[in-house]
Amino acid sequence: MDFIFLYVFFIVILCIYLQRRRRIHQIIRKHIKMKKGKGIINMNELMHKYIGKEVIIYTGLSSVSGTLTKIEDSWAELETATGSQILNLEYISRIREYPRNKKGKKSSLRAIFEE
Repeated sequence: MDFIFLYVFFIVILCIYLQRRRRIHQIIRKHIKMKKGKGIINMNELMHKYIGKEVIIYTGLSSVSGTLTKIEDSWAELETATGSQILNLEYISRIREYPRNKKGKKSSLRAIFEE
């Protein structure tokens, strides 16, 4: 009786492990496909409309605010208050133009993103 329980438990654990491994391989394949150029080219084209504007760029857990000056290959140069920064486009998850109020002034959001 104990062997049947152990056998079923082993089969369940094995199925869970194989599903997780399959999902990890799917993520890796997606990342490799994106690295080959399809995802990067699209991000390059999308970010060209933000050149010269003050933007907030979100990269995973952090965010950077400043003026986007140029984009080359898979890199973006951002001019911040403390100097210039170079960001890899593969790690950018979100970009948006700096929010302004009705009068065109910067909103109070600026205090949060200042470094």
